[in-house]
Amino acid sequence: MKKHHPIMAALAISVLSVSALAAPYQAGDVYLFGNIGRSDFDPSVNTSGFTLDTTDNAFALGAGYRISENFSAEVGYTDQGKLSVKDRFNNKGSIEATGYFLGLKGEMMVTDSISLLARGGAFFWDAKGKNSLRNTDEDGTDPYIALGAAYHFNKQLAVDWQISRYYMEDDAGDNLDIDTVSLGLTYNF
Repeated sequence: MKKHHPIMAALAISVLSVSALAAPYQAGDVYLFGNIGRSDFDPSVNTSGFTLDTTDNAFALGAGYRISENFSAEVGYTDQGKLSVKDRFNNKGSIEATGYFLGLKGEMMVTDSISLLARGGAFFWDAKGKNSLRNTDEDGTDPYIALGAAYHFNKQLAVDWQISRYYMEDDAGDNLDIDTVSLGLTYNF
C-alpha cells in the first residue's frame, strides 16, 4: 500500500496543476496594466498640399476587474501622441490625441502560459489642434477595439502584444482614426 502513495501524490499534483493552468484567473481578481507602442494617425480629410508625419509614440495605463474567468471590465487613460502637419509654405501644425477608455476584455488561455485577447469599448477622446493661427480643442466619444496575445510568466505577471484601433469622429463628420501597435505588462493582484 505504501508503494502507491508516491504515484497517487504525483497524480494528484499533476491534476491540480492542469486545472490551475486551465483557469488561472477567477471572478473578483483585480489587475493593473500599461503598454507602450507606436501610433499611426489615419485622417479622412483631403491632405493634398500638406506633408504629414502620422506616426508617434503612444502609451496607456489602466485597471481591470475580472467579471468571470474570461471577461474583465477595464478603465484607463491613453495618450496616442500627435499628428504633425506642414504646408508648402512651411507653416506647421499638430493634433494631439488623448483620452479615457471604458470597456471589456475577453481573454482565452490557449496553452498553460499563452492567451488570446480582445478588447473593446468607449473611447472618451480629446484632440488638441495647434497651428500658427489658432488652437482648437475638440472632444467626443467613439469606440475602440484591440486584438492581441499574452504570455503569462505566472499568475501575477504577463506581457502582451496588441494592435488597437481608436475611432475619432468630430462634429463635422471628419474621421481621425488611430492604429496602435503596443507591448504591455499586466500585474494581477
